[in-house]
Amino acid sequence: MKKILKLMAVIFTAAIMSSCSGEEVNQRSFVQLMGIEKYGEAYVVSMQLYNSESSDGSHDISKANAASVTGSGTTIYEAIDNAGTRTGKSLFLGHIKLIILGSGLGDPTDELSAFLDSEISPSCPVVYSSRPQSITDTFLEEGLYSADKLLKNMNSYVKSGKCLYTSIASIEESISIFGASSAVPVICSENDEISFSGAAFAGTDGIRPVLSEDDTTGFKLLLGDFRRGDKYTIPVMIGDKAAAAVITHANTKNKASVEDGRLHINSDITLKITIPENPFELSEKQISEAVCRSVRDSSTSAFSTSVWYEKSDVFHIQKLIRKYCPEFLEAYNNDKEQILKDCILNINVKARTA
Repeated sequence: MKKILKLMAVIFTAAIMSSCSGEEVNQRSFVQLMGIEKYGEAYVVSMQLYNSESSDGSHDISKANAASVTGSGTTIYEAIDNAGTRTGKSLFLGHIKLIILGSGLGDPTDELSAFLDSEISPSCPVVYSSRPQSITDTFLEEGLYSADKLLKNMNSYVKSGKCLYTSIASIEESISIFGASSAVPVICSENDEISFSGAAFAGTDGIRPVLSEDDTTGFKLLLGDFRRGDKYTIPVMIGDKAAAAVITHANTKNKASVEDGRLHINSDITLKITIPENPFELSEKQISEAVCRSVRDSSTSAFSTSVWYEKSDVFHIQKLIRKYCPEFLEAYNNDKEQILKDCILNINVKARTA
């Protein structure tokens, strides 16, 4: 039944797309941001639209946004259709650059899977907000937070280690293929300022914001999510002497083993660092050791919150078991939550200056 509903959703979305193909450009509204939430049995979508017009009356998607619209319905596709009715034009979803998941949703792949077969790119980033409309309504008149500016802002958070990057495809893969959970960045709007803080965990049982901003860097390093061009600044304090180190490269190797019936997750994290600030002339060894302690503590805290407390497989532990100790897989599948709660984390962090 669930597969049939997903198929109907795909057909509905395709119909929305194809209905636009024969229309003039100025008869469409181009969506750049879309929020999805659910209240009881009703879906609510909030959308930010490209609404700048060129001299010939057509939409100029190179300019900032200037409009938002909402719609509701018993299905997400009915909500999208009703939102389009309010604009008096057909909605075109092919330019969506960010999807914002909100409260009340169950398994997010139910809402996202249909978009994998539409004109929306599977690499389209996904974030979580308790109030999606607060994001799509931000600075509409000034156009300060068009989708392009918002994504550039998020990218700077990602590169500094303060934010994750999660796409439609990665959520689908984590939940539907690996039966795990997916970490989704949390976006916030307060006093007309947008920021990213911590992460929510999305799984078959819904979405919960649980990871603090302080643990995000450790989470990303333990996950092996360090990318070329990233630079994570690590404050160093030894006694009353301060310095700053920047992680310019990181390599993480995670393995699983079973000892005396208990699952062990063994992580080796190797870092390259630079030291841009060292006013008290601390030794490289002191700073390197301090960076290792900071990363170890942050990673352990992230693992504690994610795996031991929430019992969420956001680190793809099942995949590690399949690879390194497949004989334990049946036991894991039969008692996943208890095994995650009781598993042991062993972290080894090494750092050297570049």
